[in-house]
Amino acid sequence: MNGSEYVRRGDELMAAGHIAAAVECFATALRLDPGDPDAHFGIGFCAYQSGDDARAVSALTTCIELRPESPSVATAYMMRCMARANLQDRVGAMEDYREAVSRDPMMAEIIESMTCVGTAQLAVLAAFYPARMARIAQKLTALHPR
Repeated sequence: MNGSEYVRRGDELMAAGHIAAAVECFATALRLDPGDPDAHFGIGFCAYQSGDDARAVSALTTCIELRPESPSVATAYMMRCMARANLQDRVGAMEDYREAVSRDPMMAEIIESMTCVGTAQLAVLAAFYPARMARIAQKLTALHPR
């Protein structure tokens, strides 16, 4: 198999929840092609899902550097935003949030619609976007009334 085939297989495994196996596929893809932004994204996504936020930031940064003008890079910025927020890097998280939303305004809607936004992400949003935070609070209250 070539690098892109390993990335496709890693994507399938990731979607099925087999994170460790997906990481192996993405790592193999990177051994074959160290400059594959999709493999770096896959590693970053898996690291974020596994709670390894520092590794997620590193891999997603590489992904962004390798394809800065790609329309899909907004997703990498948003994921890096969430990982940075978990690491208490609020300034970096906000920079990534702004970049993600400037590239794809739907990113703001996606974050607003999430019911599993973590405390760190909420703190970042509350500090810089109080109106958006109020809308999220309303949605959460509607979903989980007291």
